[in-house]
Amino acid sequence: MDTDESNSFEPLFGVEPSLDRLNIKISSKSKQKTVSQYNVNEIDSETFIKKFASQKPVLLKGFMNSEWQSWTPDTLCQLFSEPLTVFTSLDNRNFIDNDLTCEKVLREPNELFDAIFNRHSQQRLYLRYVLPDALLSSIDQTPLQKLLGRGANDKDNTSLMRVWIGTAGNITPIHYDRCHGLLSQIYGRKKVTLISPKYTQDVYPHDSHSTRAHCSRVNLLKWDEGDIDQVTKYPRFGRAKRIEVVLEKGDILYTPPGWWHHVESVTASVSVTVPFDMKFGDFIPPNMII
Repeated sequence: MDTDESNSFEPLFGVEPSLDRLNIKISSKSKQKTVSQYNVNEIDSETFIKKFASQKPVLLKGFMNSEWQSWTPDTLCQLFSEPLTVFTSLDNRNFIDNDLTCEKVLREPNELFDAIFNRHSQQRLYLRYVLPDALLSSIDQTPLQKLLGRGANDKDNTSLMRVWIGTAGNITPIHYDRCHGLLSQIYGRKKVTLISPKYTQDVYPHDSHSTRAHCSRVNLLKWDEGDIDQVTKYPRFGRAKRIEVVLEKGDILYTPPGWWHHVESVTASVSVTVPFDMKFGDFIPPNMII
């Protein structure tokens, strides 16, 4: 069963336990300072590999060429002519690609972009799409490839790149990825909460045999609001130190493999994910081995 009964607290005499009794302090989040930040002329490959690669996140500025940053909702909409398959969330907030969380619907491009950027719909929407050729050709990955120590002989990652276009308030719940992740912000703002793999037990991942083994059971927003169900089932989550960063237009966030992260669209948003596969010799965090 996909439950966590061993870490839950039973009510006493039919009364829900108080947060004081559980010794959980909701108002005092376990946060560290935000991630280190470097401009393109302040960090080289040697520094990146020594201090950050497979180790900890870093915010990169100035790595996106002007053509990459020039895309707007209007110019992006013009790239699409056929109906698009879009995610809708069953709770109108959380988006993970499985039937328990989301459904897929078809939307005309003009209708979709109007709903996302003009909020002519209360339904939150998320488009995840292979990069159209015009968008892909505008992206110069050279500075990122050099930073990560990748060369012409490394595997081409363009087929794995995706554009994410969604409404304000969209949330991707706590999860981790098995690649070196680069989240580039083209339009709008996103808030990313990061948690080191060393806190995996405090993040309460789903069972290792589950298709959601890379996802946490914790609903971060509800936990922070003091939701009694969340804090009684997942009391150790308060121990997990968090790092928070808000991505602005032109920012790129590097997230190492195995790092837990929660992503919230502060505004209507356009992002591109640029993943790089792990290489032989890269550190593999324990939560990716279990």
